[in-house]
Amino acid sequence: MTSFVALLAGLLGLWPFNVEVPDAHVVARVHTARGEVQITAARLRAYAAGREDEEPRRLLQDLVEFELLAAEAEARGLADDPLVREETRPVLVRRYLRAAFERETSGADIPREFLMQAYEQNRFFFRREAGRSGDHIIVTTSAGKRPADAALDEQARALSARIQADLAARPPADAEAFLAAAPRYKADAEAAGLVVRGESLGAFPREGMFDPQFTAKAFELEQPGSLTAAFPTQFGWHVFRLEEALPARNVPFELAQTELRERTLPDFRLKMLRDLTDRLAREVEVIVNFAPVQELQSRRKLEEGEGLAPR
Repeated sequence: MTSFVALLAGLLGLWPFNVEVPDAHVVARVHTARGEVQITAARLRAYAAGREDEEPRRLLQDLVEFELLAAEAEARGLADDPLVREETRPVLVRRYLRAAFERETSGADIPREFLMQAYEQNRFFFRREAGRSGDHIIVTTSAGKRPADAALDEQARALSARIQADLAARPPADAEAFLAAAPRYKADAEAAGLVVRGESLGAFPREGMFDPQFTAKAFELEQPGSLTAAFPTQFGWHVFRLEEALPARNVPFELAQTELRERTLPDFRLKMLRDLTDRLAREVEVIVNFAPVQELQSRRKLEEGEGLAPR
């Protein structure tokens, strides 16, 4: 361990770890029977991420000790274990995807027809009248309708009003917290023969998607996070929470391409990755034994057709 101590002693001038130190700067060298292992500033920074409460010297010592143990494992022949080689393959794939594949598939590579398809599929985002996005909690019957019985309708109204008052008194931080409130009233709703549930609605226009009574109330709100009072439609009694007031938008395809390239890059990369694996599969022999897959499928009670299928 003398060389290890000497390494740490020689690094005292480096601390506190200076962010100006280049990534390639070698902060430690570990000499093993199979050669020298270098620990760079980039590796130390990566290891330190998420470990802000630990001393940098302790983090460096961890890395050095790891290399010493790895060298000992190699010396004992464990590096040739098939399981060890198998466990390194996910790291190899991630490194390839990050270092090569992602660099070779940038937004500039996305073909026009791919962008046009995305534009058409998301037309409401680029060409729309004013809209709203949000969520609601509804008190309704098991049939999904407003109660026809006057007494039951009054109970639904009263419960919806109570939900609204509770939420107004303690405003939910976000849509998730708003929707999570609905189950708290489940027992009260069931006791009256009613149903209460929260639903995420996404974005919608003033006309053509929801009950006009519903959208009229939703469009009264402008401030994100604000709530309507309890109000009825043919489907029940609602409390609506506004996530965002969407302004009218009219962006033609030619002007939307920069934004489209940014938004569709993950989908394009996924398509290119599938194309790549298809090509690689054609270039080599791939033999699949589906017996274990079918066994798992049966054990998990999956329907035929789900998951992996022969090509």
